[in-house]
This record gives sequence, C-alpha cells and structure tokens, in this order.
Amino acid sequence: MDGFVPRMWDDNAVTAYLKRYVDADREIASAKKRLERLEYQAARDARFMDGIVKDAIEADRERLSGRIADAQKIKADVVAMLELLPDGDERRALELYYVSGMRIPDIAETMHYSIRSVCNLKERGVKRLAEKILEGDISHGGKKSGKE
Repeated sequence: MDGFVPRMWDDNAVTAYLKRYVDADREIASAKKRLERLEYQAARDARFMDGIVKDAIEADRERLSGRIADAQKIKADVVAMLELLPDGDERRALELYYVSGMRIPDIAETMHYSIRSVCNLKERGVKRLAEKILEGDISHGGKKSGKE
C-alpha cells in the first residue's frame, strides 16, 4: 500500500485510511482533467512539435495515467476493506460516509436513524475494522493476511 502503512492500526489509522477514498476520487478527477487538457493542447499544436516536446508530452501522459491507476487502486483497497465487515448497518453507514461521500444527517435520513445513532454505527464500524486488522483477519488494503 503505497505510502500509507501505519505502524499501529487504531481507530484513527483506520479512519485516515478510509478517508483516502475521497482523496483518491479527487486525484482521479484532477489527473483526468489535466490529461484532457494535455491531449487537447497536443492535438492543437501537433504540427509545431518536435521530438523533444512530443517525448515530454508522452512522459506527462504516462505520469498522469500512473496517478490515475494508483488512485483507483486506493479506492479498490478501501472498498475491499469495507467488504470484509459483515453486511449490516455499520458497514452501510461507513460505505455511505466514506465511499458515497454523504454527510451524517443525510445518512441518518436515508437509514431512518437519528444522527447520534449513525455516529455510533460509524464509530463501531471503524473499531471493528481496527480489531480485525489487529487480530490479523485482514491487513491494510483489505486483503486477508497470511495468519490463520
């Protein structure tokens, strides 16, 4: 898991890891926008470019494509981690909050719970994920660990 492996998986580390989904979403959008601009400029100025400029543009394309791929892997890792929770309200609250980006009041309305109940569900879900990681049921990135 590139760049984010906490030494100790506590509630804060799990929360920070889950928040990476939103950061990855933003990164994908930003990189795609820059890639579109690059493609437009390259097409517009193609007849004036020499080999050095074309090579630089190709390097930028590869770099941006790599950023997109890295961000997509982060999103997949977060989803895989959440899928290891049993189906239920805790998992649903975490998915709505971290993956769908919903606000707590909106989640409460959707799930027909009070705001406090949704906060408790979210908190319990994060604790459960931290416990699973510490017990060795899952490692970072949502993969099963070798310990059984």
